Amino acid sequence: MSGELRLGIIPTLGPYLLPRFIPDLLADHPKLRIAVREIVTADMVDALRRDALDAGIAATPLSIKDINETPLFYEPLHAGGRQSSPFASPRYSAR
Repeated sequence: MSGELRLGIIPTLGPYLLPRFIPDLLADHPKLRIAVREIVTADMVDALRRDALDAGIAATPLSIKDINETPLFYEPLHAGGRQSSPFASPRYSAR
């Protein structure tokens, strides 16, 4: 791969996800340049449609007909609270 990859990513993922793959991607493909743009999802979809971005990383599913999605990872969601809270009851569990 060579040339420029214009990548959009939502601000909540950028600082955590980009350092995990950008260095290896650039080491494996030294002729590749990556232009990263932190962008909210609605603007990312618009930029993809206008060909202003080549790819985007967002929380999915977006389920938009003209946007092709591929899951990159799944992350569990955890909540915390006091054991004495009425919401600590198993009946409020998502399981």
